[in-house]
Amino acid sequence: MGRHTGLKATIAERGQITIPKSLRVKLGLTAGTVVNFELVNGQVVLRKEGAAQRVKNLTGTWQKKFRWKSTDDYINEIRGPVA
Repeated sequence: MGRHTGLKATIAERGQITIPKSLRVKLGLTAGTVVNFELVNGQVVLRKEGAAQRVKNLTGTWQKKFRWKSTDDYINEIRGPVA
């Protein structure tokens, strides 16, 4: 993808930063795009979250919300235990 050099941004009082337009266009970053920040060897790496990552995040959320171990546990959870 090559390097973009000489591009600068200033962190605002509330910690916000504007990504230079040339990078936003090149990376397809639009309003609502989710990005991830990683610290790699002392440098900040910004990665655009792809569909696979969004599915992984959703799956993780689903697994945390529904903690039953089997189909029977799930049915008992939604219907109540069989008398």
